[in-house]
Amino acid sequence: MDGFNTFIIWLAVLAAYFLPMIVAKTRQHNNYAAISVVNLFLGWTFIGWVIALAWANTSNTRPAIQRSTGTCVDSEIRFKASKMADGLRGPSCVKDGVNTRQ
Repeated sequence: MDGFNTFIIWLAVLAAYFLPMIVAKTRQHNNYAAISVVNLFLGWTFIGWVIALAWANTSNTRPAIQRSTGTCVDSEIRFKASKMADGLRGPSCVKDGVNTRQ
């Protein structure tokens, strides 16, 4: 095996090892730091890796209205978010992390 193939294999192995962290960060999981610690220190035990991956796929993520940047969220999420806030105040749009009213 030449150096390039070895590099690609190591890159794939690292990506697979850190997959729970990647999933948690992509999904903006509320427990990203804890998932990262479990993955980093217990991921080599396969059971720790499976636990971290399962935990990263739980629904404990930030609401979509906080994750959205620069686009209006759909009406169902707007309704739920506005109902949770101070009552129904009309449709909202999130731009650059700031909730603005239309």
